[in-house]
Amino acid sequence: MSEQKSCNRATIMFDGLPRLDFVELATELQRPFRNIALEFEQTAVAEDSHVMFISESMVVRVGHAAKTEWSQKFAKAKRPSQGKVSAAMISTLLEDVHSAIEVTIEDGPSRTVSPRTRIAACYHVVRHLLRNHQASLVHWDLSDTLFTTEEFENPTAMMQQQDAGEIAQARRTRRSAVRSAARPALDGFSAAARTAFAGADLEVDATHARLDRSFVNAVNMRDAGEATRQRLRETYEDSDQHEARLRSSRNNLFADDLIRSRDSRRPPPREEIGLMEQLAVYLMTVTIMILSFPAGFAMLVYTVLRGENLNMTARAMALTGIGVGCTSPAFTQALMQLV
Repeated sequence: MSEQKSCNRATIMFDGLPRLDFVELATELQRPFRNIALEFEQTAVAEDSHVMFISESMVVRVGHAAKTEWSQKFAKAKRPSQGKVSAAMISTLLEDVHSAIEVTIEDGPSRTVSPRTRIAACYHVVRHLLRNHQASLVHWDLSDTLFTTEEFENPTAMMQQQDAGEIAQARRTRRSAVRSAARPALDGFSAAARTAFAGADLEVDATHARLDRSFVNAVNMRDAGEATRQRLRETYEDSDQHEARLRSSRNNLFADDLIRSRDSRRPPPREEIGLMEQLAVYLMTVTIMILSFPAGFAMLVYTVLRGENLNMTARAMALTGIGVGCTSPAFTQALMQLV
């Protein structure tokens, strides 16, 4: 009894060896824990065996379970009332189990948490592993129940509904036994008194039946609400991933439009020039070097670094020619005569 109060355990069984990266799992489980407002101060990871999340009030361990005869260990485990798989199929699945992952939730070293919080943490870890890995069976230790992956929804709520049904069935059996039992004769009472007692008995039976129906309806409504909330949580968890994928697809499809709308004044890309134009550029550069070596060398460096540009080289050649002409003696003498 103390084990159930301070520790929750679930065993996920596989028919092969699951490819489980515990370092990556430590990162992936952060989101489910945040969804139920759980924070852990420390995380310990052993790449090949387990990962542990430690806080003052809770310790979560996810790791490989010790090898054992699974068919013998869980042979007497209970099954959900609305199970979808036969007992023979369950026995076959147990015999095919090759390995298992064990999820253990324990109280922390300083404080304790409510059983509901431990159950929620264990349930979310198991659901995350089932979504990302192909398992065959799940054993829920709190109720000693064996589920298939399709049957595993909310084990605690399913067991409460099953217990409610068993309680209602016990009450109906007890009332039937009471009605069929021999009753002492009411010789000392009048006919009116006997009629009144009979009517009261029928009224009590009707009240019990009405209370049983109300209890079963309340349990069903609560379970339906829990299932709806779980579906909404899973939808919200997946919405961020869907939105990121949609945004990436939109950017890939409309990349040109997005760039054009952001910078409409961007100059057009430089066109590649032909081989003849490249040769003309280098010939003009050599000519500039003959006329003026510093200007020609600077133009050569520019051409090598920035690429061949016929217009720029032509302008540089024209300016160099003007400069050389202006510095020649004949031009200087003609200018002096003019002045």
